[in-house]
Amino acid sequence: MNTTTVTNSLVMLLDDKAMTTSLKVAEMFGKAHRHILRDIERLIERGVPNFEQTSYVHPQNGQEYRMFLMDRDGFSLLVMGFNGDKALAWKIKYIEAFNRMEAELMKRQENVLPDFTNPVEAARAWADQVEQKMALEAQTKALAPKAAVYEKAFADRCITIARFARTLRGVNSMKVKEDLMNAGYLYRRHSGAPYKVRSQYYIA
Repeated sequence: MNTTTVTNSLVMLLDDKAMTTSLKVAEMFGKAHRHILRDIERLIERGVPNFEQTSYVHPQNGQEYRMFLMDRDGFSLLVMGFNGDKALAWKIKYIEAFNRMEAELMKRQENVLPDFTNPVEAARAWADQVEQKMALEAQTKALAPKAAVYEKAFADRCITIARFARTLRGVNSMKVKEDLMNAGYLYRRHSGAPYKVRSQYYIA
């Protein structure tokens, strides 16, 4: 597990990729880092590939702790459920930061063009471009169904569980509540008691 230097920037450039960290997301959105780590681990368990575990050294005690690196897509999936005016403001700032970093990366790549007089280098550059395009199209296609459900269900940023369940074919509200409780978002004091939202996800 590599150790990553923690910076003040929202987004940093690592191996020619615009990335941010779970630690920075926790700080900016006012969340406990352990809760961010938990949410990332749940996304990883569901097959989301946009996270890479690393570590950082705490500046005060000098001890090493784990954190995750994530790209734009990983960040978007992680903060999708963060609501409220403050969360929205930070989402916008992060999007702007990713845009700036990716524009800078594109500018750097444009300044390093392959030697098209060399057939081997030209063929390799063409193959790399096609491969990147195919990978991006595959990722977009895989995320499209989830994005469609999210846009339909949460367009107004406020939805009841019963209304959300109606957007899912063959799923009732009780099943949704059970799944949310198993995922740690809801709880109930005893069987038969009403479901309640855990404090870290409650929006006043």
